[in-house]
Amino acid sequence: MGWSFTYISRDDLVRSLIAPQQNRYLHRRVLTYALHDNVLWLLVRITARADTPVLAAGGSVTRIHCHVLQCASGMWGYKPLRETDAPHYYTCPMSAPLLSVLWHSHTRLMGLAREVMA
Repeated sequence: MGWSFTYISRDDLVRSLIAPQQNRYLHRRVLTYALHDNVLWLLVRITARADTPVLAAGGSVTRIHCHVLQCASGMWGYKPLRETDAPHYYTCPMSAPLLSVLWHSHTRLMGLAREVMA
């Protein structure tokens, strides 16, 4: 996925990304979030409002989403990365549920490396 630049301020961008969203098929709600530098981590619950190829109506899944934030030409934008993309950002809070073993192991190693270097 590419970058989307449409926000005047970083705060407006973050508010937009953590706001509940829904369409005819899905409802997305952010359970919690953490902002580390320009990386926004979201724990998202997605609930099907109607049957979809992946979820039956009423079914839900919880996912970790990572949004890399950037300012270019005075406009703030983001690039969404999903947990399945195995992003190369390992600042995800360790309190996040263990949804991706590989991602969490890299996050733990990076955290330990930062502690050793401090």
